Amino acid sequence: MESGHSVTLGRGASGDMAISADLFQQRPGLNLPRPPLADAHVSKRQLELRATDDGIAYRNIGRCGLFANGASATAGLAKLGDTLYLEGASLWLVVNRPPVLVELTWVPLPGSAAFGKADRSGIIGESPAIWALRDQIGFVAGKQSHVLVVGDEGTGKRLVAEGIHGLSVRAGYPLITDPLDDFHDGSTLYVDLDDVGDDVFTHLRRVLVSGKDLRIIGSTREPGALPADLVSSLELQVRAPGLEDRPEDIPLLISHLLGSGFADVDPGMVDALLRHSYTRHLGELEDLIGSTT
Repeated sequence: MESGHSVTLGRGASGDMAISADLFQQRPGLNLPRPPLADAHVSKRQLELRATDDGIAYRNIGRCGLFANGASATAGLAKLGDTLYLEGASLWLVVNRPPVLVELTWVPLPGSAAFGKADRSGIIGESPAIWALRDQIGFVAGKQSHVLVVGDEGTGKRLVAEGIHGLSVRAGYPLITDPLDDFHDGSTLYVDLDDVGDDVFTHLRRVLVSGKDLRIIGSTREPGALPADLVSSLELQVRAPGLEDRPEDIPLLISHLLGSGFADVDPGMVDALLRHSYTRHLGELEDLIGSTT
């Protein structure tokens, strides 16, 4: 929403004049219309929303109770990362999204992955950050250079490596995960560089200068902590985004981790997990879900 723009969110049939907020599912290059809210708890005119330079001003004008960041509310200003929960009906998160997601350049839109489900690489998400990552994976997969995947603990660096391998011409061979294993020409080796010692670094240096047909995909939390010569040999770099870069994906990840449809997930738990500050990202989210179910 542009600053100054106002909409009313509510229940009703498509085209109902009482509803001015259009709902969409976004995928690259596509805005797919979604039906308006249908829950009987929601009034036809339920929530007034107005975009400002500082956030989204809201006023609850319907019969459904409203909670802002877990506390009962009737009006206020919702900022980035804040949640609005229409009790028993729907949960909303304030995020910045473009009017239309940028179309993919290097990979086709995955027709086999339904909205919010894992793609062929096992990556889940519909955020701009995740779609940009998928396109970057496609670009890097088409190259032969060695790769460094960078990201905090729990951001899914190995999934990124598997995605690069799976889309590459080397996908016919299994992804090797032990740097001391034998390998076929044309193979790919994945190494978590934060979990190995100097002996493995020495071995990788030998492999890199041997002329053997092996592609190396390394991963790390901090490239500056690695030997500079090794980092420079991993010419292509991909960054795995943290949950702070993709908060709108958290409900999709919760649904996946619980193995249930989103409609079956406790909205109170989702609300709390959306507002949590993560340091271990996917691993921490999984631990928190386990402690509350």
